[in-house]
Amino acid sequence: MNEMPLMKEEEGIVLFYPHVPESAIASVSQVLKTRWIGQGPRVDEFEERFAKRFADNGKALAVGSGTDALHLAYILAGLKSGDEVIAPVFTCTATNIPFLYMNVRVRLRTLTNLP
Repeated sequence: MNEMPLMKEEEGIVLFYPHVPESAIASVSQVLKTRWIGQGPRVDEFEERFAKRFADNGKALAVGSGTDALHLAYILAGLKSGDEVIAPVFTCTATNIPFLYMNVRVRLRTLTNLP
């Protein structure tokens, strides 16, 4: 079945078609057969291996999405309710959603109307 009828794969490279290796599919399938479909041993293993490779053996924390990661980063940056930030108009909504969770005031700006 062609999931993208307007894009014929035999005509060239299909853009935005996710590549998921068979080994990843097998790993996810294996995890889904356990009770650990959220936080569990595989997440712990990922955090440890990530920290060892990229955090100079510091701490690493896996989150569920990019929005979650930004929310955590904003908290760690010390933003709090009532603070005000400048954000670009042209951005993914995930950039600003955590500000709303945190009751941070967002001032949208373009390159032409920066303060």
